[in-house]
Amino acid sequence: MAKPASITSATRPVELRSTAAVKVALAEDSFRHEALFYNGEAPFDGSLPAPPAEHEQLLFTRLGLGAVRNLVSLRASEAGLGLDVGEELVLAINELATNSVQYGGGGGALRIWREPDAFVCEVRDRGFIRDPLVGRLAPPVEQHGGRGLWLVNQLCDLVQIRSAPSGTVVRVHTQVRR
Repeated sequence: MAKPASITSATRPVELRSTAAVKVALAEDSFRHEALFYNGEAPFDGSLPAPPAEHEQLLFTRLGLGAVRNLVSLRASEAGLGLDVGEELVLAINELATNSVQYGGGGGALRIWREPDAFVCEVRDRGFIRDPLVGRLAPPVEQHGGRGLWLVNQLCDLVQIRSAPSGTVVRVHTQVRR
């Protein structure tokens, strides 16, 4: 049985019963969080469904970030996402690819495909994310860096993250409006 975890806030402690819990502390205007994992479970355990066989893949390194942006822009336009939504998606995927270069082993793989009502992009790399709230909370204004995944969450309709010591997958869905 999993040990209960507690959430501590400026007002009162609350007890959680789960295998992966987050202890949150609010201190004046700043917000910090600390992940607690029980029974050896990581926050992003599991896998996402495999992409369809007809997906497109581009392997990239630092020198290939321009190719990543160009491919996403082209395919987003072909999918009919519109200029504004397409540019937001290019920005989001550029953030993910840049994270792969900086923190995920120097590069990664971009996969792109269509679903009936969505345009899907996935970035895979060899990095490992431990923070279960990564990208879900706005970083403090005075913090240098740490905005990439938060920005991706602001720009995309759905963001799915899976991470293990063997690598990380971030899949984003953008709704195709007809």
